[in-house]
Amino acid sequence: ARIAAEREEAARPRECAEGHHVLEEEERLRVLSAVRVSKANINAQLDAFPFLIETLGQRARHEQLTEQLGRLEAAEKAFDRKKVVVADEVEVSTLQSASGCI
Repeated sequence: ARIAAEREEAARPRECAEGHHVLEEEERLRVLSAVRVSKANINAQLDAFPFLIETLGQRARHEQLTEQLGRLEAAEKAFDRKKVVVADEVEVSTLQSASGCI
């Protein structure tokens, strides 16, 4: 019976690759909401900039905010889908030993 169950499991198409899982709808919506709030915050900061950016500090900050906005737009696009596949979480000890930071 166990062997038959294993064969049936192997024959069934997988939803995602090994080491990944489909994000639950509640979690997906929570992340999507946080991304949209952050995106609105970045847009408000960009709107507060003067029309003419004169100083190096202003230019650097404007560029930083624009890059963040691009990443948030990509995240919004990804989490706006009905099915989001994410990598399984890796234990911190595994990451620390792999990077040599024990």
